[in-house]
Amino acid sequence: MRFTPTIGSSYILFGATYDEVVRVLGRPDREKTLHDVESHPKGRRNLEYGDFSLTIGSAMGVFGMGTPIQTDPIYLWDTMVNDFTTRQFSLLLASHGVSFQVSPPTAWGTNDLFSANHGILAYFADDRISDIQISIPYSCPSQY
Repeated sequence: MRFTPTIGSSYILFGATYDEVVRVLGRPDREKTLHDVESHPKGRRNLEYGDFSLTIGSAMGVFGMGTPIQTDPIYLWDTMVNDFTTRQFSLLLASHGVSFQVSPPTAWGTNDLFSANHGILAYFADDRISDIQISIPYSCPSQY
């Protein structure tokens, strides 16, 4: 699967409607309606297709997507990131002119990397990428 920040994935683009998602990906394996909160897009639903998930809002369409890193190749832009460390991921973002923040490692050996300007959130466990999420920048508030 390929992710392109501010654009979407190789499967679906940001802004796609529910009907467009179903036409391209079929009916989701699971669908969950999320409670409306003032700070987030209204009418949010989480659509799950195996390990790939989408978050969609009633007015803005798809605004978030993500997947855990598994054996299937995961690309950010055109670079496979499956075995990336926090440093390697940071260098990739920097090579694309992306500003970001890295959290300090927890006692459990986890940390994450966040770019508000590009809507990128990567989770790391024992300094290896474990999950990646991209969203429309600033579609949801984030305090980091």
